[in-house]
Amino acid sequence: MIKGIFFDLGGTLVSYKNVDRVIKKILSESKKRKETSFSVDELYLFYKEASIDVASLFLNKKFYLHKDLFREIFKKYTEYAGITCDPSFLNWFISRHENLLTESFYLIKNAEKTLLNLRQKNMILGIVSNIDSHMLNKIILNTQLYKMIDFKISSEFAQSCKPNRRIFELAREKAKLDNSELLFVGDSIEHDIIGSKNFGIKNVLFCEKNMKAPLQSGNHKEKPNYKIQDLLELGPLIDNLNREQCDR
Repeated sequence: MIKGIFFDLGGTLVSYKNVDRVIKKILSESKKRKETSFSVDELYLFYKEASIDVASLFLNKKFYLHKDLFREIFKKYTEYAGITCDPSFLNWFISRHENLLTESFYLIKNAEKTLLNLRQKNMILGIVSNIDSHMLNKIILNTQLYKMIDFKISSEFAQSCKPNRRIFELAREKAKLDNSELLFVGDSIEHDIIGSKNFGIKNVLFCEKNMKAPLQSGNHKEKPNYKIQDLLELGPLIDNLNREQCDR
């Protein structure tokens, strides 16, 4: 019987739709700070290439701070764009990126309704996120997700980043449930689906419409146990799984 659900945060409960706008705004500001003949759109392509390259390097690390990940992405971006990256410029980016990104997130369609419906079914609900603790806390506060969940675990708190198993172990300890009683919902094949499968938890892939999970290397594939297109499909899916279990 499914009694608890772990959710990824970005792309699962909060939307990534403003992220590109935030990045382009920062790149536009960086263009003014560092004169370059490249357009913002060209700089954005450098940034996307840097994101893929750095994500590939970080994916195999058991733990890292996301502020370090974003710092390396920006350094790589400036390298590709031929821009001098002095310490003050790098520090400006880290601060600006964190502030704008944190404020850009909002609840995905039907996220609140889904969580409230699941609470009515007495499900234990947790957020398991590959993000630094202070950013996770800000986002949960801004979106009022703290009213709808039982607990949250950041990769910084766990000293483990998905797909590493330690962060899943801590989430299971918080839920006080067995693997067979848990379901993981996320948008990332490389972090959420592979990580939960390796840990022995059934998973659900949910991808926000017209969005792709960021910071993916593209080098790892895995088929999810289930796939939904709307978070409201999650309740009926769990009901069916529990009904099938009872009928056995």
